[in-house]
Amino acid sequence: MSLLIAGRNSINSRSSQIAFMSFPLRYLVRFTPKQVTHVFTDVLVIGGGIAGLRAALEVPPPMQVLVITKDRIKESNSAYAQGGIAGVLSPEDRFENHIEDTLTAGAGLCDPAVVDLVVREAPERINELISLGTHFDEEGGQLALTREGGHSHRRIVHALGDATGFEVMRAVIARVQKTANIMLWDRTFTIDLLTHEGRCVGALAHRRGRGQFLIWAKQTVLASGGCGMVYRETTNPHVATGDGMTAAYRAGAQLRDMEFMQFHPTVLYVAGSARYLISEAVRGEGAYLRDKSGKRFMLEEDPRAELAPRDVVAQAIVRRMHQTQHPNVYLDLSHIPPARVMQRFPGIYKVCQEFGLDITTDPIPVRPGAHYMVGGRDGGRAGAYHIAWTMGGGRGHVQRLTRRKPACVQQPAGRACFRGVVWTRRGGRRRRAGRYLSSSASAGPI
Repeated sequence: MSLLIAGRNSINSRSSQIAFMSFPLRYLVRFTPKQVTHVFTDVLVIGGGIAGLRAALEVPPPMQVLVITKDRIKESNSAYAQGGIAGVLSPEDRFENHIEDTLTAGAGLCDPAVVDLVVREAPERINELISLGTHFDEEGGQLALTREGGHSHRRIVHALGDATGFEVMRAVIARVQKTANIMLWDRTFTIDLLTHEGRCVGALAHRRGRGQFLIWAKQTVLASGGCGMVYRETTNPHVATGDGMTAAYRAGAQLRDMEFMQFHPTVLYVAGSARYLISEAVRGEGAYLRDKSGKRFMLEEDPRAELAPRDVVAQAIVRRMHQTQHPNVYLDLSHIPPARVMQRFPGIYKVCQEFGLDITTDPIPVRPGAHYMVGGRDGGRAGAYHIAWTMGGGRGHVQRLTRRKPACVQQPAGRACFRGVVWTRRGGRRRRAGRYLSSSASAGPI
């Protein structure tokens, strides 16, 4: 792919109007267009997770796409997803079952029409990931399905036992790297979004060894992830610091539901060590939650016990920790055949071994941690945002299943990856069609 790169003295009249126009309120740092390099592309994608890369793949030649991500291309929340992706794939399951599970878990907060759309698209998107080269686990020549919290049926596909995100991202990154009209720039930090007359026209970015430069784009896709790292207890990698959301807000996008952070119930808790996610699928395969005395307490908390939605389980754990004056509870897999445990959860087994824990016999100390940023830039069903420039999805982006408040706080598991795929495919198709929405660039309320 070829990008047009203009020298320091070659700028257009529009860029000269950008500098200092509203500093310090509008832009985070000072910059002078006459003194930085300019890069031009058709579509700029900010974020290298499943959402950003899937959107990039939807843009056809001859349109040129530039994907920038602030760390290595393999470093994203998407790559750390363990449990799997939910979709109606077995003959015993029905779309209506999946929809009902979602609406029930959403506790009246879901937009039924959007839930219907997402659920019905999920199987096609899973098959699409397979066509891109993803190898999901199989049993007897068929996709292996597991069950997770909030689901009434086995409908979660997974890969490498408990490393679904790693495998999905391997396949998607490989396809992107082979796509002629897509250029990947890693270790490129987005400082701010550039706006002109109410539209996003690109971004101000920084790259080590190159300094600041301006990227001019006809259309911009913002898929920059969540902000889990603002919490002490989190499953998120170090890159999840909310940069994209704050840049969008400075540019005039409306943010919503920022108070909604989903807490995963089971994060490995070893005092003084880094936190590590213990997949929802562990409970889906039959693990019990016990308090410090060994009591299986979820039976008295909810009829669904360990398979209740995440918010129910997380709150129950916090209550039990308070009642027992203990810093954690425990996951017990000792009643599950060891061979099954090691087959399904090789990654978790290896990590726990490093702390002297054999998960086939030893209880795993766990407690809740910040996991999934539900709020973000406001958007609609079409996958486009209030300013006429951005679309996106995936972790840390606008929750589209809701009327007013996000159902993701209490929804069935296995949704993060497939929502990223569903919505960014739709958004990418909008970019392909060249559609825009009119909007003001004034900052909206949080």
